[in-house]
Amino acid sequence: MTHDRTQTGVDGVRAVLVDRARDMGLLCVRCTEDGAVVRDEQLGSKLGPPEMYRWIASSFLARRFKDLASAWANEDEPTPAQLFPGCWAIPIAETHRRRRSGYFVSIALTPDALLTEEFVASCQSAQLDAGAMRDALGRCAINSNDCISRLATTLRWAYTDRLEVSISEGALAEFSGQLAEAYEELSLLYSIGRSMNEVVHPAKFVANVCDELYATLTFGWIAAWFSDAPSPLSGAIFCSGVQKHTEAQLRELIGTCVTSCEINRTMIATADTKHCGKLAQGEEHVIIQPLMREGMPIGALLAGNKLGTDPTASSADMKLLDGAGALISVLLENSSLYDNQRQMFLGTLQALSSAIDAKDRYTRGHSERVAHLAMCLARAVGMEADEVERVRIGGLVHDVGKIGVSEVVLCKPGKLTDVEFEQIKMHPEIGHRILRDIPQLADILPAVLQHHERWDGRGYPHGVAGEEIHLYARLVGIADTFDAMSSTRTYRSALPRSTVLEEIERCAGSQFDPELAKRFVTLDFSQFDRMVARHLARDHAAGEERAA
Repeated sequence: MTHDRTQTGVDGVRAVLVDRARDMGLLCVRCTEDGAVVRDEQLGSKLGPPEMYRWIASSFLARRFKDLASAWANEDEPTPAQLFPGCWAIPIAETHRRRRSGYFVSIALTPDALLTEEFVASCQSAQLDAGAMRDALGRCAINSNDCISRLATTLRWAYTDRLEVSISEGALAEFSGQLAEAYEELSLLYSIGRSMNEVVHPAKFVANVCDELYATLTFGWIAAWFSDAPSPLSGAIFCSGVQKHTEAQLRELIGTCVTSCEINRTMIATADTKHCGKLAQGEEHVIIQPLMREGMPIGALLAGNKLGTDPTASSADMKLLDGAGALISVLLENSSLYDNQRQMFLGTLQALSSAIDAKDRYTRGHSERVAHLAMCLARAVGMEADEVERVRIGGLVHDVGKIGVSEVVLCKPGKLTDVEFEQIKMHPEIGHRILRDIPQLADILPAVLQHHERWDGRGYPHGVAGEEIHLYARLVGIADTFDAMSSTRTYRSALPRSTVLEEIERCAGSQFDPELAKRFVTLDFSQFDRMVARHLARDHAAGEERAA
């Protein structure tokens, strides 16, 4: 029976067999296909004193090994043969890539073998004392000529059984490795996939992808680069790990590499790769995975400076980068669609609020300015960016209910009657009814309904007080009042800035949330003033057009 030496763990199998052979009183040696004795350190250490190997490798026995190898070459299953009377060589053929490459040979000695002239000749050819060697080999010379066949069968069985165990262990280890790689791949892609709803924050998503890849793969750095092509992340770059280049250098090197090579599929760049040599300088290679949109590359996902004992990119590395790149491309596409829808939605809200403001020329631009002030105050009190934006939208639509109030009342010069004021007080509820069926505005409805409520409970429409008033409404309420006092109305001129701020401070704790009022008066109103000037200029130009 022959066995392929390329199978996993053959060296370990041979070592086990040497131990078993020694327990059976046998010596072991390896020889090539033509019978040349091989100096195997693993076996040599188990033969005992150096003299043992010198004896086995003696010129006398070397000639006999060559003669036996010639005979074994013609046998499908090499059979035991005598090196000299009483000294048996029991071979097990070893193969490499299905071709016989040599033999693992166990040497069995009978007591009579040590008394033969051939034994003395073998010692002399190795310049060894025959008596000393006879004493040294005495413990091994315990076999008989009749047992050689059984020994050969036993050794082959032991070799075969151990080899099969070793192959199974190797296959199990390989399968375990593949399973671990598959688990890591699935775990990574699942982790990335869970954050695919981050369409509002594509930068956060891509940064997380780089971090996850860096934590999973054995690379020194992971980067994502985006060209100036239209995308939510045009010109951006993200990097996880240790990079020898500065961000500016990395941006330039990647840009030169990706655009010059027109990469549209996975590429492995080395120091010799045209246009990419500087990027891969000092590293085995850099993997470049293009990020595509509508069939065109808009960026790249890169992995460099692979660590560990194997510096080459594996198929698992390539698959993970390809999968992550595909998820980034999908996310960017979704993000673009979401952004387009968002811009259209906000444009509609802007147009609606402008239409409401246009009913009274004295309040044109009011909603836009309230949205700006409420946003600034939300930011000043430490709200998250998402909530700041929601507050801004709340300010933009806070007066949408005025569409249900008569223009005669809205534009009336002078003091309103009680009946007219009751009509004005209906606009928060009207606005709430108008917007409540729009799912995207559900969280800002309180800003529309409650922006005229007061901290002391004397506001409208429901007279709620304190922290029962939604935070968004408290923010918009202060901004609304500030702009009203800062604007010229039919019944009065705009108040001086100092007077307006004094009034905000005076009403803290009665009309306004005291903490918010305290922060509001410290805001920078320069942008607000520019907005006022712009709106006044627009009204003036519109008035001249009407006059003409």
